[in-house]
Amino acid sequence: MTDPSISDLHRTRKILDSLLPPAADIVKHVSPKSLPTEYLELLEFVYGSVEDGDELLAKFMSTLQNHGEKPSTYLHRLQVLLSTTIRRGGISESERDCCLLKQFCHGCWDNGLIADLQLEKRKSNPHSFAELVVLIRTEEDKNASKEERMRKRLGLNKHCPAPSKFRMSTHQISAHSCDALDVDHTEATLLKQVCDLQAQVNSLQKHSGQKDKAINVKSDEVSALKMAVTELQAQVTAMKTAATSKKKNDVEVTEIIELKRQIADLRVQISAPEMHRNRPEKFPQSTDSPNYKRPESGTTEWSRNGQMPDSRPHPGYCFRCGEDGHLASSCGNAPDPTKVAEKRHKLRE
Repeated sequence: MTDPSISDLHRTRKILDSLLPPAADIVKHVSPKSLPTEYLELLEFVYGSVEDGDELLAKFMSTLQNHGEKPSTYLHRLQVLLSTTIRRGGISESERDCCLLKQFCHGCWDNGLIADLQLEKRKSNPHSFAELVVLIRTEEDKNASKEERMRKRLGLNKHCPAPSKFRMSTHQISAHSCDALDVDHTEATLLKQVCDLQAQVNSLQKHSGQKDKAINVKSDEVSALKMAVTELQAQVTAMKTAATSKKKNDVEVTEIIELKRQIADLRVQISAPEMHRNRPEKFPQSTDSPNYKRPESGTTEWSRNGQMPDSRPHPGYCFRCGEDGHLASSCGNAPDPTKVAEKRHKLRE
């Protein structure tokens, strides 16, 4: 629009060629002989901002730097918004630089940058936008280069992990349940971590004597590693204690179940004689009877009182140790579940 070598007709054709629907449909009724400014005004009325200059100025004064945004990017965003405000009459062109510098000092959170460039003292005689951008970008590049050199010089070594990682692993291990199946595996893992930590502590102690400039950093890392070793050792002890107590509980549960089985068997033994008493006696045939037949050899013989004995076997052993001749209630021997199981199997057969 400001190039004197281009005619108005050529500018109009450039505008029409750059438009697509629906914007192209809006300027169809405009005469081809109209000036380019008429096309631009029509497009501004349809698609331009409808905010008042005062509203744009208030929006500009409340624009602050976003989180993670560079100061140069923030300055460019202020410049775009300020240009729209000036075009809408919210502020005069002569106050552009002064207003831009004031808002930048107010909304930028990098106080070190503002102090280094002494921008607060330049509010009465502000820099232009181009000068201010160059100053800010130069200072940003200088600070970035300094931080990069500092990270290379004082950064953490690769073979020394941060103490926070050890604390994270400690919390993850303590969150696991103390299952008997995973105790051995977890203990082995913890012991391996303890050995690794002790090796790292020793290497740090040897390495700290060689570098005098990093003594404070190394001492902090050594103390953190020692604390992590102490926490892991305490967890190993706690998990061993939990595993031992769980094994004891399992033995007690097994003994309780075995005692319950013995009580049930005793009840069966107590109820068995009562059932035999209640049965009607079956007298065998008299020996004087012509139909009497004596039992053959190998079969069940008659008892002395002439009654047929009960051929079913009865438990006559201790349910605690498996020995014969006494009961579990009066047994003083050590429990022998294997022998009791054999006697029970024979009795069932």
